[in-house]
Amino acid sequence: MIETVSKKVAPSQEQYTINIMTNFGWRVKSSQEINSKESHLERRGDELYSVTSKENYVKLLFERDTEMKNYAQIAQLEREYNAICASSKPKFEKKQILLMIVLLIFLLPIGIIYGVYVFFKNTKEAGEKAGAKLGPILQKARSLLS
Repeated sequence: MIETVSKKVAPSQEQYTINIMTNFGWRVKSSQEINSKESHLERRGDELYSVTSKENYVKLLFERDTEMKNYAQIAQLEREYNAICASSKPKFEKKQILLMIVLLIFLLPIGIIYGVYVFFKNTKEAGEKAGAKLGPILQKARSLLS
């Protein structure tokens, strides 16, 4: 049986997404770039404004055979990979948040610098933790496809 999944990604993420999905046995069935532009009028108080909304993304359609060799293991690895990606957002400790608030109130410039520092530090740590877990999953998934 063939299963399919559709993903909407930024044009700059198209090849990256294809590369990741390939590790889990997915094949690109179609790729379609969507460029839409919608204009309408809005009234704000006594003024009438023309408002334009633009949307640009790539719709990727993938397929894979559920009867391929090692399907259950590959699908499980894909679920693990997606769970790690979803949970790898930076987390702030209560003491970090409290210190940022105190510094923002009393020492705004230092508070901003500290906040930026903590954000990048936590983002880097979250990325490193996720990266350490994601590499082996991709490697094992690739080996199961062979």
